[in-house]
Amino acid sequence: MKSVYYVYEYVDPRNDEVFYVGKGKGKRAYNTYEKHRNEFFTRKCKSIERDGHKATINIVKDCLTESDAFDIEYELIMKYKRVEDGGTLTNLKIGWGRGATHTSNHTLEKLSKINQGTLNSANIYSEDEIIRVMDLIVEGCGNTEIERITGIDNRQVSAIRYNKRWKHLFEKHPISKIPAFKSNGMCGKINLESQLEIIDAIVNRGNKLLKDIATEYAMKSNTIVQINLRKSWKIAWKIYDTRR
Repeated sequence: MKSVYYVYEYVDPRNDEVFYVGKGKGKRAYNTYEKHRNEFFTRKCKSIERDGHKATINIVKDCLTESDAFDIEYELIMKYKRVEDGGTLTNLKIGWGRGATHTSNHTLEKLSKINQGTLNSANIYSEDEIIRVMDLIVEGCGNTEIERITGIDNRQVSAIRYNKRWKHLFEKHPISKIPAFKSNGMCGKINLESQLEIIDAIVNRGNKLLKDIATEYAMKSNTIVQINLRKSWKIAWKIYDTRR
């Protein structure tokens, strides 16, 4: 296999931020305005030129096989992160050799505003948008459904669900006090003590409906029904029965 590929990066000389990572061969890195470039990358380059500068092009590593180039490109994209992931890159995909994850239309609109200088890349999603995602997670929506409703990429939804980003908003959200979420973030992985607490609430619900229990603990009604029928949480049920 020929080792003719290289990995390169474009740097904004105004702030020394890497704003694009790519792999190529020949003159690919230096063909800034060729037709296959994405419009957000080219707008960034033109913005730099309007300020009297020129983007710095760094060859990170050369003499690579295409496979090795893909791997290094991917690692660098994960390091610097795309704008939609809270980083600085104008890349629309996470590595062509890694499943080529696309950018949503919602994020494309935000990238456009960033290039126009009307939106700070650090604030690509508003707090209201993130809270809306949290609300939809509580309602039991899946990542893909939430992406369809809000336009926020499902990778970002997953980061919210697993409490990897926007933790300060999670801590302010009412569900952070609910046993199903308070220890494990939005993913709702319920520890044993919380399972026992919910089982006790089901057993001693009095005139409450199961759907009321579901609402109280931010869970799907069907899940509560399955627990009530003892089809779920069988170990927790055995422990609960021994404590009664």
